[in-house]
Amino acid sequence: MVIDMENKMQIKTFPSFTKEMDAETGIIEAYVSVFGIMDQDDPPDVIQLGAFTKTIQERGPAGARKIRVLHQHTWKSVIGMPLMIVEHTRDMLPPELLSRFPNATGGLFTRTQFIMEVQAGRETYALYKAGAMDEWSIGFDRIQFEFIKQNEQNVCLLKELKLWEYSPVTWGMNQATITTAVKSNETLAKPQENALTKAQLRAKQLELSLGLKKP
Repeated sequence: MVIDMENKMQIKTFPSFTKEMDAETGIIEAYVSVFGIMDQDDPPDVIQLGAFTKTIQERGPAGARKIRVLHQHTWKSVIGMPLMIVEHTRDMLPPELLSRFPNATGGLFTRTQFIMEVQAGRETYALYKAGAMDEWSIGFDRIQFEFIKQNEQNVCLLKELKLWEYSPVTWGMNQATITTAVKSNETLAKPQENALTKAQLRAKQLELSLGLKKP
């Protein structure tokens, strides 16, 4: 677990999954968190399906529009905007994701418009398109949680979270993510309404994001 000293929120890299991209529009579809997967903390965290329901309603694109897309959790650097944030149940997950995470119970699906007029947004999109980056991380507050036994192991079940932001990140200590497709214009035109292991970000990444150290 990493604590953002500016915002006092938790920053964690859960399992994630980049789904599709469209180069002309700068739109990326991704699961920025996969539910039901234990992370590497002691005890590990597991996100429960439904944990984001309230925060999406209140803060998402159809609500107050207060969920941000940041550059590597740098709170001063907004590089995109969420067009859609929705929880998907297991039966809505793509086969490629389930093959990588067979125990997944759902995922937090996002459609993100990167701001191509912003240099960091344009460059980040280019890195994802090239496959040089493929992971995501979320910044949130824990609202409701409980400790339970799962597979004979103590885990912290996250039942309700307040989502502040999600970020493209260079690394998570668990790098189980993948980019599956570059989205075509024809695919982008189709409706997508059915449209990532908590781990510490590496120390250097945290220092950079908080402005404590120059690269």
